[in-house]
Amino acid sequence: MRHGFAHFLLWANRGQESAEECNIAQQLDPFDADLLACRGWHDLWAGAYDQAIESARRALNYGDNGLASLVMGWTYEQKGMYQEGISALQKAFPSTPRTASVAHALARSGKRNAAEDLLGQLLEDAKTKYVSAYDFGVIYTGLGDTGRALEWFEKAYEEHSGFLVYAYLDPRLKPVRSEVRFQNMLRQMGFRNQAV
Repeated sequence: MRHGFAHFLLWANRGQESAEECNIAQQLDPFDADLLACRGWHDLWAGAYDQAIESARRALNYGDNGLASLVMGWTYEQKGMYQEGISALQKAFPSTPRTASVAHALARSGKRNAAEDLLGQLLEDAKTKYVSAYDFGVIYTGLGDTGRALEWFEKAYEEHSGFLVYAYLDPRLKPVRSEVRFQNMLRQMGFRNQAV
């Protein structure tokens, strides 16, 4: 219950209260690996990168955990530790190697050709199965193609992409967050005065 409420508070841009709810949830169930991984996710969104990595590591002590590996990968990327980030992201979903997170990290690390190859594969996948428009926006952001990134985020808005509610927090989107089109989209979603 408190875990779910912490997510609501994060979405509502009430980060301090969200962290407090996470702390209470952890006190009630200190050995819940998923909760530890989720705490790392909240720390990442708050910019507390070392805490995010520590929470993810603690979760991984209990065994494989896709969310913990994902948080670790995203956090290493934000710290500029791209090889470590890519390695963690590849472990997050080993049965699904083609992910937007890996493509974004490859692009940020300077491996543009590898990122574009992965993007092409995901675009092909999208012809036969659902791939979130948000994911494509993330990849194009990593590639520095702001125009295409914004087009895909607008498509994500149209398709009601679930992860879009965290767009103003996702640190991978910093390069597009100040764009007028992006800010307009956030306002259409009901967000006001979000930090750029």
